[in-house]
Amino acid sequence: MTIKTVGYGDRYPTTGGGRLIGIALMTSGVGVSSVFTGFIANSFLAPRKKETEGVIAGSGDPKTKIIKIRHMLEEQEKASSELREGLVEVKKCYE
Repeated sequence: MTIKTVGYGDRYPTTGGGRLIGIALMTSGVGVSSVFTGFIANSFLAPRKKETEGVIAGSGDPKTKIIKIRHMLEEQEKASSELREGLVEVKKCYE
């Protein structure tokens, strides 16, 4: 009963050790429920794999696909270099 709820109050721990075990069970029950709920929410909110693959596969022309892939690669390289610069700045702050 303690894993999901605290019950009706008719039975409860009276010793210090029992209360610690009760607190641990309640906390772990809430954690397990939260993780499960998070997985379900993520399945509803995450983009579909087929939709993201369709961005590249939808054009049909191999040259167009190559151009799109090169463009995405350039964007990734730009974001990566900006991230490196930011990390260097943070490192300088802590030195």
